[in-house]
Amino acid sequence: MNNSAGKTAGKDVNPNGSPAKERDWLWLVIASAVGAIIASVVGSVYALIMHLPWGISVPCAIVAAGAIALGLYLRKHVGMLPRTLAVLLVIVAFVLGVVVGRWTVRPKVSLAITAPRSAVDCTSSAPQCQFQVTGRVTSNPASDLQILILVYPTNPSGHGWYAQFPPATIEASGDWSQAPSYIGGGTAPARNGDSFNIEAILVHAGATYGNSTLEDISKSGQSITDVSQIAGLVAESQVVPLTVIRG
Repeated sequence: MNNSAGKTAGKDVNPNGSPAKERDWLWLVIASAVGAIIASVVGSVYALIMHLPWGISVPCAIVAAGAIALGLYLRKHVGMLPRTLAVLLVIVAFVLGVVVGRWTVRPKVSLAITAPRSAVDCTSSAPQCQFQVTGRVTSNPASDLQILILVYPTNPSGHGWYAQFPPATIEASGDWSQAPSYIGGGTAPARNGDSFNIEAILVHAGATYGNSTLEDISKSGQSITDVSQIAGLVAESQVVPLTVIRG
């Protein structure tokens, strides 16, 4: 009788006694807390690295609540060893932290071009057609982010996007403007009826494409074939098709 009691006391889980249940609860509370902390830190650091305005609050609130809710659900419905459950919660919380941090990266910034919208008048500028681009960004970017204009000649084709410098000037209100942007050149001047696309991008200062910065690519006259491959890209506007007007 005493031998049987001793074996029962040495087990981690005692289905007939309350101490084992209390230990289960303690493990679950610790696992939920640790999972929430890890998830919050992972999500927040990821978001802050990507310069999110809500870098801390969103990942912390969502992931902490999710980790605790998961812990309570498993405690009630799943018969699982406490240590196994603790490890599971930490792993799940870590993954959720990364997902939440990544999910919050782009939806916070909306970038739009407001002008020009259909055509640019190049009558007074030669040989290059110079124009100004204005727009709006819904969240004031961090100081090391900048807005650049990309120009893609479509008829005749320029076979890629050309980054325009200097970067746009961004006002506290979110309005921004960039000038000058160019279409055409000395050997291939823009003509009446030529068409091209423009796009605004929000990038980290010193963003690169391949092994070169966007500014170096612009100075060399090279183009960017795939905007999504820019390292340091944060947000893109919609593409705006334009036509050259030249009298």
